[in-house]
Amino acid sequence: MSLNAFISNSEDLEEQLSAEEFIKTLKKVCKIINYLSNPI
Repeated sequence: MSLNAFISNSEDLEEQLSAEEFIKTLKKVCKIINYLSNPI
């Protein structure tokens, strides 16, 4: 089950928005980890 399917099937708008914010935050954390792991 993909995250996109979960978000699309979410009936609760607030739940959908929080899921999108959570994914955005995860992506930011991944970028920071990648930067710290591979400093230029």
